[in-house]
Amino acid sequence: MTEQPVPYRPNPKLKRIETGFESLIFNSRWLMAPFYFGLVISLAVLMLKFFMVLWEFIVHAPGSKESDIILGVLSLIDISLTGNLILIVVFSGYENFRLEDRSGGHPDWPDWMTKVNFRRLESRSCWPRSWRFQLSRC
Repeated sequence: MTEQPVPYRPNPKLKRIETGFESLIFNSRWLMAPFYFGLVISLAVLMLKFFMVLWEFIVHAPGSKESDIILGVLSLIDISLTGNLILIVVFSGYENFRLEDRSGGHPDWPDWMTKVNFRRLESRSCWPRSWRFQLSRC
């Protein structure tokens, strides 16, 4: 006579612990919200710095040498790339933060968010930074 295997019955107490632990891990993403808020504020500060450097560049450009002009433009590019990097970090963090809404078709989920690949954007926007570093060593 063959014995039928006993069907699996999860322990309700362990299931509650598992669900609670998963909920704790998933909701811990809220701990990152102040960081993203700080990055948005730092982006505004960086924009202010960009306009200050731009104004200084415009004022000193007429009497500057060609190499000083190039370095001024590279400084503006560096600030711009740093701003792009902040945006990439904020948007990719937001994408991870709102991950549960992606599959559910939640109305708060922006349509454009699923069309932008932030990892690819990051790899594309970071190569000029290393290129600029190589130029500054010359």
